[in-house]
Amino acid sequence: MRRSLLILILFITQTTQLVSQEENILSRKYSLSEDNTPVYQVILKLTKKTGYDFSYNSTIIDDEKPITFSLEDYKLKHIIDTLFRDTSLAYDVVKNHIVIHKKNVPLDSSRVRVLKKETTPFTIEGKVLREKKNTPLPFATISLKNHPIGTIANNQGEFVLKIDPKFRTDTLIISFIGYENHSIPVSELTEEKHTFSLREKRYTIQGVIIRTKDPNIILENAINRIEENYHSGVPISLTSFYRETIKKEEQFTSVSEAIIKIYKPNVKLFQSPQIKVLKSRKTINYTRKDSVILKLKAGLDAILFLDIIDEGMSFVNSSERNLYSYSMEDISYFNDKDVYVIGFEPNLKTDMPLYTGKVYVDIKTLAIIGAEFHLNKENLRKISESLIIKKKWDMNVNPKKTSYFVSYKQTEGKYHLNHIRGDLTFKIRKKGQLFGDDFHVRFEMAANNFRKDSVDRFQSKETVKTHKVFIEQVKNYDPSFWGDFNYIKPNEPIKKTIERLNTKIRTLEESN
Repeated sequence: MRRSLLILILFITQTTQLVSQEENILSRKYSLSEDNTPVYQVILKLTKKTGYDFSYNSTIIDDEKPITFSLEDYKLKHIIDTLFRDTSLAYDVVKNHIVIHKKNVPLDSSRVRVLKKETTPFTIEGKVLREKKNTPLPFATISLKNHPIGTIANNQGEFVLKIDPKFRTDTLIISFIGYENHSIPVSELTEEKHTFSLREKRYTIQGVIIRTKDPNIILENAINRIEENYHSGVPISLTSFYRETIKKEEQFTSVSEAIIKIYKPNVKLFQSPQIKVLKSRKTINYTRKDSVILKLKAGLDAILFLDIIDEGMSFVNSSERNLYSYSMEDISYFNDKDVYVIGFEPNLKTDMPLYTGKVYVDIKTLAIIGAEFHLNKENLRKISESLIIKKKWDMNVNPKKTSYFVSYKQTEGKYHLNHIRGDLTFKIRKKGQLFGDDFHVRFEMAANNFRKDSVDRFQSKETVKTHKVFIEQVKNYDPSFWGDFNYIKPNEPIKKTIERLNTKIRTLEESN
């Protein structure tokens, strides 16, 4: 009897403490005023104000929905009611968490852990291979089917993608030109390394409806449908990852990378594109014996220029297409689209740099969704001095080759810039020296997020000088930040140089 009474007293005491804790925080008064703010941002503000984390299943709450309200000195429970406006929800306080759930779903400790996990970013790490051959597919595209979020694999087919838990119901799409897409629900993926194999897609011409075999007509129609197929007429912004690397022989001499925001105006006649650097970092690995130090000039300018649709580059420009000859090379497959592969090369000699390569045109919509192209050596010499800066004046620079790749992604039924890569190779020799050094320069941009609503031009003081050397503009490094964004996974040599940089930064912080 006494033991039963003791248990009853303990139960009542614990329950009273829990209720007391719940009533204490939910009855505490706060003030909050929001104007068209997404729900998840309001939740973050409440977390900061109250010191309590909010745990919930993203399938029962639309936390992207904008909300407007103004509450002065109201109880937290009333603020939460106003925020969600859903009478089917209940709130429980468990330790330092306010758990939001459906009233008909009882709460237990295991449920709280699941909810907590779903509020943290979900990381997918993997490698993309060719089926049967098991060789890497370099620079494969990885993205979500229904949201403008994704990344690009490195030249070993490796990638890392961080996904907000609210996108767990989406589907991961892995694509590569000429291969069938690989699709898998995000909910079926775990936080461990995965291997994804893509199957080559082979065609018979009879299996595809060909509108015409004339590449000139196809390209002309594609150019005429640019306004229809792309986000034209509205300003857009792209949050992207950007990286520059310079490699001397087999040794990386410098790496710089950044999270950038690109603003593209609706009419370029009155405004020019802008780039704002959100976070950046760099590592430099020169030695005292280095007699040649190479720097890439205007790398950020190049990624703006290589948007072949927005810039109207010569081989997709009606007024300059007479400078090229075009040929139908193949029918292929890219990003779940059947595409024409149209080759092009210069057919005239001119002072302006001309390109050789191929463009990929969606057979159904006639949208240009990708291009690969390069400059011949004659044109390379014309532009080499505008691309690089060398340390000493007595160096001969001999450009060997350059290649570019650009692709576009479909969001909300229209296309926007997705990925740009430039590879430049130079032979640099000191005067009087018999042999020179090979330098390989790469710059790359992968769009992480796309917006076309409420897009504003940046203030001039926020923008970076795109025509300057980017690595010289990298000033501050935030080590706590660099785990929160999707990025092109670096090759091992780059990873090691970045690790060396982190060690130097920690040592510098400890000494100050």
